[in-house]
Amino acid sequence: FDRQWARALVACQAIGGDVAQGGARGIRETRPEWRIIGSDMGERHGGGHFVDELILSPSARDPSYLDWLAYNLDRTGADFCIPMNEAEISRIVDFGGTSMSGARLVTAGPYAVAMAGDKVRTAQCLHAIGLPAPWVAETSAGIPAGGFPCICKPRQVAGSRAVYICT
Repeated sequence: FDRQWARALVACQAIGGDVAQGGARGIRETRPEWRIIGSDMGERHGGGHFVDELILSPSARDPSYLDWLAYNLDRTGADFCIPMNEAEISRIVDFGGTSMSGARLVTAGPYAVAMAGDKVRTAQCLHAIGLPAPWVAETSAGIPAGGFPCICKPRQVAGSRAVYICT
């Protein structure tokens, strides 16, 4: 591994986010000889400080996203591509390959991505294997008795978007 990837080039997606910045920092600390190219939809963040080059990208929800990604992976000669937000991970998993334009796609498999993106399925899986998990309920089923106060959040939204405290 060391000889083959002594001077690798890593494309780190969504570098404006804290997860991607942490990933880039980890790469920089463990492989200082590697070059990191970050991409994000904007420039008004600290992500550029963690990478050697910052490239502006379309949203992963944009129909042209995969074409844009393939073009930039080819143009830069990236060895690895690490998607770092839910939309990018989902698009790349749906793409179905393990590489694109010569770059290895570093992500979990389709089952893990689907499970992690669904709060209800994740909680059910954790309960099924005997691990603690928060109680969850579909809002269409109503609020369980004694369910207040509670936090209400859409089933498949990431981060702190659309979070409500219900009392």
